[in-house]
Amino acid sequence: MEDRDEQQHLQALVELLEHGRQFEDLTTADPSAGPWKPAAGSDLEADDVAVAPYHLSHAAWLALTVAGDHLHALRTSVLTEESAGRVTATLHTHAQASLARGVIENAARAVWLLAPDDRLIRIQRRLALQKKDIRSSTKLHDLLGGKTPRTKEAREEELRQLALRAGTPPDRVKAILKDPDYTEIVREAGDHMGPHGKMAEVLWSGCSSLAHGDLSGALIFLAREAISQDENVMLARITGSFGVLRHCTAVGVAFLNRGSALYRSRAGAPASP
Repeated sequence: MEDRDEQQHLQALVELLEHGRQFEDLTTADPSAGPWKPAAGSDLEADDVAVAPYHLSHAAWLALTVAGDHLHALRTSVLTEESAGRVTATLHTHAQASLARGVIENAARAVWLLAPDDRLIRIQRRLALQKKDIRSSTKLHDLLGGKTPRTKEAREEELRQLALRAGTPPDRVKAILKDPDYTEIVREAGDHMGPHGKMAEVLWSGCSSLAHGDLSGALIFLAREAISQDENVMLARITGSFGVLRHCTAVGVAFLNRGSALYRSRAGAPASP
């Protein structure tokens, strides 16, 4: 790619990262101000009552704050203010893809939770996330040689009862409580995103591949220059791309914008009749 193209991608990336500064408030704002608290009579208040104590609002707000935190870390990784009016940009081959991935999948989780208009679907997704968390918590306690205050079976039974009370047919409870994976979450959240959603899964998968150090991700998403070749083995120099990072960041910021708008809508007081 020509240097001019990379400069254009860098400028667009900087604009995205500066736009993303508004989301830093999610992790730095005074919690007593309660921007996360659903208004009386709002959709989220009713959702929280239905799944108490596993409030849907808490899960969605956490997803947004974690995405905002990753975006903040990505900005500080890319941009360094050396002096007034002078900023340098740093590009990593793999590490920044890990941060972009964190923005995308956490913001997508908020959209996935909040987007359905059907309350039962929102409740079921919240309970499925809690089931996944129970499994992870149990595994971590086992590795540390400790015990949870309640057994895994008791906690999962509580979730089953909440799902039934919310209106889930008995023969569907097991299916709706299966652990959601992020491929499913990003794909389904992307369905609510218009043009950005079409590429969300592709770019998220690319970030995941780079985060894991997979050769396939490097070959597809990074530029490479052949240094030498011996029969079927090539030694190559790989370099990062501001273009790839820009597009991944754009998807993450789009999900954050959408998730934040959905949260405000679901948590807001209903309109007067």
